Amino acid sequence: MQCPKCNSENIANAKFCRECGSTLEAIKQVTIGSFVECPKCGNSIESSKKFCPKCGTSKAEAEEIDQQRIKVAEEQRAFLEEKERIAQDRKDNIQFWIDQHGGKSRIILGCGLVAILLATIAIWHFESPDKKVISSNALEPMLQSNHANNSTTNPQSTSSTANPKPEPTRTMMIATSSGGVITVKDFIHNGVTQPDKSNAGNYFLAANAPGCLEYMPGCHVGSADDFIVYYFGAGQLFNISLEKDPLRQSRLHAENFMLHTLGITKQQMCNLNYRVGVTVYVNSEYAGPNLGFSFCPGATELPTQPGPHAVPRSG
Repeated sequence: MQCPKCNSENIANAKFCRECGSTLEAIKQVTIGSFVECPKCGNSIESSKKFCPKCGTSKAEAEEIDQQRIKVAEEQRAFLEEKERIAQDRKDNIQFWIDQHGGKSRIILGCGLVAILLATIAIWHFESPDKKVISSNALEPMLQSNHANNSTTNPQSTSSTANPKPEPTRTMMIATSSGGVITVKDFIHNGVTQPDKSNAGNYFLAANAPGCLEYMPGCHVGSADDFIVYYFGAGQLFNISLEKDPLRQSRLHAENFMLHTLGITKQQMCNLNYRVGVTVYVNSEYAGPNLGFSFCPGATELPTQPGPHAVPRSG
């Protein structure tokens, strides 16, 4: 696939040019003709179809997510370029200061060290000679007695150093729907999230065995039983699929999982790039649109009882 901006050759399924970073989605659309790639399962949706035949995602939703993913990726790339430029400016300023004042700083530091050394020698030399010096042999019984007393009066004194300090929580930054960024817990390297081996850069944060059987045989990621959380790394998009009725309960479980895993507030979660959906195999009445998180503006009110609208799975 040839980049329209710099004419560099790229692999067939590339989304961005490896030389100039320009998006290749337009070329990809021309290459695949009247098909749209499903953002959830990667299957091709014909232009005459309204839903993905593999996972039930609507074609309109797939096109919307695709465009949003491209927009987020471009904004993220611009943010990283600006961040790199600021870091380089700071580095240049520091180097300029060192070039201008480095010699003076080394002279001042050397004089300070010499003064400290001379003061130490003077104190040691003029110390009163009639001070008693306690030998190591005399100190040993005293130390043993002191250790015994401490063990008797405070038997737990040594246990305080046995427990190491907990390691700080690792964090990462992700883009928001408004074009900014927020800091979240590092949900990729938390020991639970699993990579999608069929799609590099994408991850399962939570999934039950049937939900990811096609990608990782026998898998069970996170504490999920009635929902799947899938993360698109390139577009920094969370796709939450409700897998069981009643849908309101499944969405509540998914929301609690996201709040705990990312370590953010409900308001911050509403600003994420995300989609909450359900397939026709679970409930065809609510399949297709973004149902949203229950506490976010515009969220769809979901039923508390199982619905009779599920489409049987073929095979």
